Amino acid sequence: MLDILFASLSLALIFVFAATLFRFRKHNKKRAVERHHYLRGLNYFLEDETDQALQSLLDIAESSPETAEIQLALAVLFRRKGEVDRAIQIHQALMSRKNLRPEHRVKAMSGLGEDFMKAGLLDRAEMLFEELVSNGVASNKVLDYLVSIYEQEKEWKNAINSALRLERQSEVRMGKRIAHYYCELAQEQIRHHEIAAARDYLTQALAKDPECARATVLDARACEDNKDSYGALKKFKRSLEQDPELLALVIPDIVRLYRLHNDEQGLYEFLRAGLDGRNSLTMGLALTEIYQKREGNPVAVKYLNEHSESHPSLAGLSMLLHFVDSDENPENLLTEARRVVKRLQDKQSKYCCQQCGFAGQIHHWRCPGCASWNSVKPVQ
Repeated sequence: MLDILFASLSLALIFVFAATLFRFRKHNKKRAVERHHYLRGLNYFLEDETDQALQSLLDIAESSPETAEIQLALAVLFRRKGEVDRAIQIHQALMSRKNLRPEHRVKAMSGLGEDFMKAGLLDRAEMLFEELVSNGVASNKVLDYLVSIYEQEKEWKNAINSALRLERQSEVRMGKRIAHYYCELAQEQIRHHEIAAARDYLTQALAKDPECARATVLDARACEDNKDSYGALKKFKRSLEQDPELLALVIPDIVRLYRLHNDEQGLYEFLRAGLDGRNSLTMGLALTEIYQKREGNPVAVKYLNEHSESHPSLAGLSMLLHFVDSDENPENLLTEARRVVKRLQDKQSKYCCQQCGFAGQIHHWRCPGCASWNSVKPVQ
């Protein structure tokens, strides 16, 4: 990727070299030194000699400090090479000029903000980018950087405002991300038992992304907090329509609420319907428990064996061991087998990011590995 970026930038600089050389042809008696530097730099770029090309640009900048385009390009090259301090110096020097053209000042401010981002100085980058926004000259790139900064700083309202602005001035669709920002705000309100405020944020989340399962799950939890268990059950089931892969995350809540309502038949019918056309470990195990209560161990074991043939798992094996007749197997062996299986289960990742492969025991709406939203799914 770095090679591609550098190649693209190099091509642009070649055009800058060519255009400047054309100007020098008209004034070659006065600008012979500058013309020499440009020719040398152009040759270095054509020969792919990066360090020498950078030095040539430095010579140009020193001999012709008014050439803002070259210095802006030079700063970008330094940042790409990891020499952020030198890029910062160039951008700050440009911004200190009183006669710098407005468009060059905007580019210098934007470039300096990118330098600070690269250096991890988010607060400084944020100040520069916010100034560009307030002056009405923020590019799509600047707004995207601001959204990323606000995400990292968990300033969700600012992230929403910047994302909405980016949507208005570009073709970038930010609905899914904005919905998660509203969910973050709603989750804070739920923690403080401010259910009405949480509901308002969740309504806005679903307005930006009607298929945002996270908003529906949070709304279900808000219903429970508001003593509305029937509403919660309905919304948990709705979340599975929005994102069936969340099954392992919400099925324990669905089972718990059905049993809270003493509706084992309803739970049985829901699980049977949910298993049609799919091999769900979570649903299969829940249904095995129902068979055990309704029809006894033999029927439950038979069903579990059939289910395990097409969907084998350590969790299924663990449940199966509990059904084994102790008269046929030493009790201490069974106890140890259950412990081994339990340890294996504990080591197994429960959630995995579909974008970068990050795996862990805890569910995250925003992947800690690649920062993508809604990509961490239960491992089936």
